[in-house]
Amino acid sequence: MIEDGKRNLKESQHRPDDYWPTRAEVASAYTGNSNTSFDALVKPTRWGEVYVVNQIGAPAYAYFSNAVADFPEGFLLTLRYLEDGAQPQHSADESQPFKSGTSPASAAAGSHR
Repeated sequence: MIEDGKRNLKESQHRPDDYWPTRAEVASAYTGNSNTSFDALVKPTRWGEVYVVNQIGAPAYAYFSNAVADFPEGFLLTLRYLEDGAQPQHSADESQPFKSGTSPASAAAGSHR
């Protein structure tokens, strides 16, 4: 949904790849309704992941603040990761957690395996 919303913003409002949309813009662009809230549209699962809205040209990702299933604490899950059909095969100390001061785009790219 985040990727589709960002794609719609790019196409309908001619936003550049380096444009940082708000959560409200993404929700509105995805649904076509300016009254839709991002939190109502994109709800975390029982795992409690946090969905990050980043630049239009960067892949959307979810941040896992706790280790869940096969994902270590601090794991950044991108749509591209899922599309590749990859499975996490590493321990928590081998993950690439998001660190304060790291740009979200580079951190998201680094989590893609």
